[in-house]
Amino acid sequence: MIIYLIKSGLCLTVLLAIYLVLLEQQKIHQFNRFFLLFALAFGLSTPLITLEYNPPIVIKDFQNRTYQLIDSETPFAETSILASNDQPNSFSFRRKLVLGYGFICLVLALRFCRNVLLLFRNSRCHPYLIRNGFRIVLLNKQTIPHSFFTSVFVDKELYENGKINPSIIDHEAVHAKQYHSLDILLVEILRIAFWFNPIFYLYKRAIQLNHEFIADQYAIKNIDSNHYKKLMLAYSTHNQNAFLASSFNFSLTKKRLTMITKQQKRLQCLIRKLLLLPILPILVFVFSQKVVAQDIQTASISDLIDQLNTKLDYSKSLTAAETEKLTELIRKLQKREGLALPPPPKVISVKEVPKVITAKEAALSLQKPVKVSVVEPEALKKARKAYTNAVRVYLSLDSQKTLLQELESSYQKVKKAFDALSIEIKNTDYGSKPSPPPPPLPPNPEQRKKYNG
Repeated sequence: MIIYLIKSGLCLTVLLAIYLVLLEQQKIHQFNRFFLLFALAFGLSTPLITLEYNPPIVIKDFQNRTYQLIDSETPFAETSILASNDQPNSFSFRRKLVLGYGFICLVLALRFCRNVLLLFRNSRCHPYLIRNGFRIVLLNKQTIPHSFFTSVFVDKELYENGKINPSIIDHEAVHAKQYHSLDILLVEILRIAFWFNPIFYLYKRAIQLNHEFIADQYAIKNIDSNHYKKLMLAYSTHNQNAFLASSFNFSLTKKRLTMITKQQKRLQCLIRKLLLLPILPILVFVFSQKVVAQDIQTASISDLIDQLNTKLDYSKSLTAAETEKLTELIRKLQKREGLALPPPPKVISVKEVPKVITAKEAALSLQKPVKVSVVEPEALKKARKAYTNAVRVYLSLDSQKTLLQELESSYQKVKKAFDALSIEIKNTDYGSKPSPPPPPLPPNPEQRKKYNG
């Protein structure tokens, strides 16, 4: 999450810098409006994009390294991925941090809802006039002309006495007809979620200033530009009183005054737009996630382990696919003679590590056969069934009433089935587990005769 916040913040900053350098001073205000909205979506989504690439693979030597082995009796699916559970103070601090973040978001959300409801209440509870598709709401208090969605709010007394210049109404009507309030509400919602990032405050100001450029451009069509500037200066000393609305006297800066009479240069604007084409792919490459697409059969083992450990460093958890990948990696390493085993990821903790026994030790203790969780191939199942049937037939013969020759013949069938079963067990891949020995042979005919005698 921290990596995402850093990447998205940097990407948004770069895009805003590009806007301020290349686009803001150009008279392409409608294009700039959608570029700023696109920059917000692009900056927040680019760190979530995943790019796969295939780097050159080098097989490394592991002879001089010392590794540990997670016991084969403990499957990786049952291992516990610890996220600093041994550090209660760290967890408590993290929980307090989350609660503090949530509390601030709640306060900002309540403030946002209060302002929205206040504007809607003013538009519904005061008298209004319908004019050219928007409403002129008459407020019974001194207020600067401002707009919110399709409503333009003005001072009732000044409007009825004709003291509000029609150009000001035209200016606010542009905000209402083009739904500039939607842009402001979008930025405000992002500011609630990312209140700690100052870049969203800068985006809101840039969007609102561009809205004023658009409205000024339409308003001066029916009035002399110098006279319009005087109107702006006349309202410059009034305080703004609408948090989410577009106000006529917003940001009365030199940029806004000079933009009124600035001439548009089409070629220069086109060149600046074309410069964006190579910049955006570069930003995607720089701020997106990079994933190395490697085949486990040929990939560098150390690289794969480093990737898993890096994953754990940031998120403290492995996906099911990554767990299976690590299991398969250890199985392949065990087949390579002379190679030590790789270390498990550094934060994987095994609850209980039983003793690892070899096939020889298992053969000496037939009363405790090794449990194997590998799906047996059909050939092994048939060999085990044949051996079981041969033993059953042999043991069903009465050793006192059956000739020794017949017992010997049946016992030879048991030994033949036993040898076939041993070969199939030896050829079966049990991964990181030792191969279990076949079931023990029954007593030979002479022992049976002696025991029953």
